[in-house]
Amino acid sequence: MSANGGESTASIEMEKSKVTESTVAIKVTSQDGKETFFRIRRESQMKKLLIAYCQKFFLNYQATRFFYEGDYFNHNKTPNELGMEDDVVIECLVEQLGGGGMSSSSKMAD
Repeated sequence: MSANGGESTASIEMEKSKVTESTVAIKVTSQDGKETFFRIRRESQMKKLLIAYCQKFFLNYQATRFFYEGDYFNHNKTPNELGMEDDVVIECLVEQLGGGGMSSSSKMAD
């Protein structure tokens, strides 16, 4: 303990170091450029983070695709298994079905 009754600066720094070593900072970017930041334990499955992301933005997890370094990845793997370091970026794309309808200019021609 320090003279003021609080924890020493060295012990606080050690605690921060332990947290940083056991977790990884991840940024998830959406199609429209929004960035959301997460910190997850290195031993936790990525699925936990991805489901939390979908719940936060009211997205259907089953219709959402996530990419790490440009590739789809196994959501049951951990950041350690995927070789992730701090400040990695995961891209989120929402699957779109349909969209083949007539455009407004085509309708006008009728």
